Amino acid sequence: MPTKRLSTELLVIGGGTAGLRIAMQAADHGYKTILCEGAEVGGTCLNRGCIPTKALLQASHTYRVIHEAKALGITATPRLNVTILMRWVNGIIQEGRDHIELAIKKQKLLTLIRANARFIGKNEVRAGNTRIRAKKIIIATGAVTAIPPIKGLNKVPYLTSDDLFTLKRLPGSIAIIGGGYIAMECATFFAQLGSKVTILEKLPHILGMLDDDIRSPLQKHYEEQGMAIHTSVDLDEVRKQKEKIAVAYIKAKKRFTLVADTLLVATGRVPNTAHLDLQKAGIGLGEHKEIPVNAFFQTKNPSIYAVGDVNGKSLFAHAAKREGILALQNALDDAKNSLDYNLVPWAVFTEPPVAGIGLSEMQARGARCKIGIMKAPFSGAGRAKIMGETIGFVKIVYNQESRNILGAVILGAHADDLIHEIAAVMNSSSPTVDVIKKTIHTHPTLSEVFDGLREVR
Repeated sequence: MPTKRLSTELLVIGGGTAGLRIAMQAADHGYKTILCEGAEVGGTCLNRGCIPTKALLQASHTYRVIHEAKALGITATPRLNVTILMRWVNGIIQEGRDHIELAIKKQKLLTLIRANARFIGKNEVRAGNTRIRAKKIIIATGAVTAIPPIKGLNKVPYLTSDDLFTLKRLPGSIAIIGGGYIAMECATFFAQLGSKVTILEKLPHILGMLDDDIRSPLQKHYEEQGMAIHTSVDLDEVRKQKEKIAVAYIKAKKRFTLVADTLLVATGRVPNTAHLDLQKAGIGLGEHKEIPVNAFFQTKNPSIYAVGDVNGKSLFAHAAKREGILALQNALDDAKNSLDYNLVPWAVFTEPPVAGIGLSEMQARGARCKIGIMKAPFSGAGRAKIMGETIGFVKIVYNQESRNILGAVILGAHADDLIHEIAAVMNSSSPTVDVIKKTIHTHPTLSEVFDGLREVR
């Protein structure tokens, strides 16, 4: 097949959360745009990440709630049909893809090339049999699953978070390698549905980005629910043992073997840069295979930008979307937009969930200012008692002189929603803890937990 040659004002590499938003907005504003994507449109978030995993967690949460309804005088016995569950989840994914495909077709200035792009020059790529030259290029290829080098792993069947939607049956037991947010969300899904879950984490703690006072009660809650959590372990070997998987690991200089029906590897994600041939565009990689960018998302090649997971700044879909729009303005309008990452909220969808924004207490103690800390327990909110969700608390770290909020973390029911009250205040012209304390919260709602904020040290 002969090579096709195209030229365009903007080339977007990667059709995930950020790439799609960039390409659609550029076309909306009259720029001739080409989008290259070799896999499904929608990227990880729609097809394997944010959306389908939260659908699975909605199902397991519902299963748990039905089990615990006896206290309300409701007796029922839930039964899980994995085939129907996966059909429902995949239906959500397909609906999202269909919506995207329709939106792309409506864009007369947007061309979708269904192939991965790799650089063949400073401002030129090859995607399939097409060579594309662009004035400006934005890379938004996201991240891929990181697979650790464990002896025997390549000889046994195992799942990653990408494969959850291919499940045919619920395992009686599952070993999960990893203790970060992906691992713990997957663990939540399986544990709530009744699987025996064992976590094997190399680091001293699960969810290592959390302060101890947040992490400890969450881990205790999981262990009380029957989850086994082993930290500070070194994985020695993985092998098949009849129809099961045996995982040998070292802890405190002793060797243990865990046998489970299923193995899940969830040791994080790495920037998706391997196929790009970036050196041909004059771009090198950082220590973690990320694309280094300046404050304006610009790479070493001034006509090429990188946003989202691939630049390693903030590995969240919502951060990628915002970076994408700012980078687009920088690329096409010669703007100088940057993003304050301290104002990017985040959430871990455990049960209960954890959400935060800004600095943690540990980080704030190195901020060269006198800090104050306020906390409020969920047990103080009437709605939390009604819901039977009294585990957790709100924690706000602030500068004692200016009263400005430096950061906050919430552990508790709907923390992923509640964090946005603090995010709104931190984005305002008066980002102080006093604004939170002055706010009147509707009774009885979970937001009343903020009314209980008190100085703790």
